[in-house]
Amino acid sequence: VSVGSYNDMGTLLTSDDVASTFTARGPTLDGFVKPDTLAPGEHVLGLRVSGLVYSDASGAPIGSTTDRYIHMTGTSASSAFVTGVAALVKAARPSATPNDIKGAIVASGRQVQGSSVTAVDAFSALTRNATANAGLVPSRLLAKILTTAHQLNVNGVLWENVNWDVVIWDGVSWETVSWETVAWETISWETVAWETVTWEGVSWEDSVSAE
Repeated sequence: VSVGSYNDMGTLLTSDDVASTFTARGPTLDGFVKPDTLAPGEHVLGLRVSGLVYSDASGAPIGSTTDRYIHMTGTSASSAFVTGVAALVKAARPSATPNDIKGAIVASGRQVQGSSVTAVDAFSALTRNATANAGLVPSRLLAKILTTAHQLNVNGVLWENVNWDVVIWDGVSWETVSWETVAWETISWETVAWETVTWEGVSWEDSVSAE
């Protein structure tokens, strides 16, 4: 789940909430709307690590190293809220899959000024049944890497049934990868299915070239 930030304006009202100017907007190169949801991310009060120096955008220190709490701004703060909601959804529905949890969070959101992406709503997420990623095709970049490494035969792909448990990422290295001659013309996304895909034995230990 990709998380953006909104400003709650320091009030309990939701009608004055507005999307943060610094949060990302727009679709990815694959055409997917991002972020998936918004959560409070400006002047959020949280615990401060004792002895650690925090700095603002200008490099000036924030507060004292002996302070117990600190106000921080950024999508890192927003992500903590969404993580908590995800945990609540999982606790309420132990059998929920990651896609179910993401679907519940995204589908139950409420409108926020300045963004087409909705804000997380914990109460609504607990009772919303929805799934995420249905019908989405994966990154063409990822598919090209896998097919070039002879790890994937793509006739088209859906994300909802992907199982990454047997994929080994320990040896991933991009230093020798060249993208200059990558061409997507031969990749077809029209017939989407995982039936012929096998992930057994997939390993990134060997260098991958996308030529």
